[in-house]
Amino acid sequence: MRITMRSLDDLIPYAGNPKAHPPDQIQMIAASIKEFGFLVPLVIDSGNVIIAGHGRFSAAKHLGLDKVPTISAGNLTPEQIRAFRIADNRVAESDWIEEALQQELRDLHDSGFDIELTGFTLQDI
Repeated sequence: MRITMRSLDDLIPYAGNPKAHPPDQIQMIAASIKEFGFLVPLVIDSGNVIIAGHGRFSAAKHLGLDKVPTISAGNLTPEQIRAFRIADNRVAESDWIEEALQQELRDLHDSGFDIELTGFTLQDI
């Protein structure tokens, strides 16, 4: 597996993407990329159509980035690509361990770190 930098102009969002990315989420993803860097590549097929990473793609456009890291999954069948597009978002869903999350957020806040970069707010603590 090789990460390749590609121009945003060469990438094609999948028109039937079933995952919504509202503007406030794009803002949060953009803030995360700005703070931490672009750490999670977009997954694309052999035709440069985005399989996974539509939110990161939109955030990169919002930030005015020219290129983003990508990983090609051109070896997958069309059915596998469709299934992975859904699984990539679905299988990551789970409940939080509330006590551990609150402690992590408190520790970050106490150190002066902007916890909103995590997608949580002070109210969430």
